[in-house]
Amino acid sequence: MATSETAVQTARKFCRHYLGKGCFAPFTGQDYSAWAAFCYLVECYGRGDIEGRERSIAAMREVLLAAQTKGCIMQVFLQSIPAILDWSDGPRIWEQIVPPSSRIHPRFGASAAEIADLTVVNEAD
Repeated sequence: MATSETAVQTARKFCRHYLGKGCFAPFTGQDYSAWAAFCYLVECYGRGDIEGRERSIAAMREVLLAAQTKGCIMQVFLQSIPAILDWSDGPRIWEQIVPPSSRIHPRFGASAAEIADLTVVNEAD
């Protein structure tokens, strides 16, 4: 019996294709664990009802705070959304997770505007 890829395996391949093979290079072990949890939460969002989606967004927001706030790392998180769901879901969901810089969590500090303005990459480099 064939097994299907997990959300993490799918997103990893997708991100490496669109962001380059070294996109995971700046990740620490904690960043990678937070990213893996994020991927499963994106999958949960895709399968959820309204309440499940709201809770998934809240959980994604919290998991994001466990990772470094560098733009290159946040780009991988963002790029993982269309890897698991659909291209149009990336910007829509990201906006819910990372609100405009005026309302962003203080943990993001100076990089808040950069993180809020990230966009999905849809062309391989």
